[in-house]
Amino acid sequence: MYLRTRRALILGALTAALLVTGASQAAAVTGAPTAKRPPVTTAKSPLGPILVDAKGRTVYVFMADSPGTSTCTGQCLDYWPAVVAPAKLPAPASGVTGKLGSITRDDGTRQLTINGWPLYTYAGDTKAGMTSGQGSSGSGAKWWVVSPAGKKITKS
Repeated sequence: MYLRTRRALILGALTAALLVTGASQAAAVTGAPTAKRPPVTTAKSPLGPILVDAKGRTVYVFMADSPGTSTCTGQCLDYWPAVVAPAKLPAPASGVTGKLGSITRDDGTRQLTINGWPLYTYAGDTKAGMTSGQGSSGSGAKWWVVSPAGKKITKS
């Protein structure tokens, strides 16, 4: 009985250690911005050079927003997640010429901006490099991919 209990404890400790290791590795793989990793970088696409988030997902602006103000709330955020800004913005990545900043959303989260415009990704872009949200009219206004200069790209 003692031997079974000891084995169970050892197996439990090993399982916990593996879970903790896996969780820390998963956190490192998520691509979340850090002080060392810029929150956005550039990528090549059929639309030309574009901004992508730390995971390589295409970044969009919403034409219902205005510089410094996000109007995408509630269910809109399910489809168009806000790009989260790190507590301290690092230097922009090479090639990003627009001015990065942040706003504080109503829920208290910090959202990354470029030239004042709030930035989002699109849930329909299931892998890096996709631009399937380009020109969408979801949530009442157009969504456009963003250039490294922070300008909307309106071609399809």
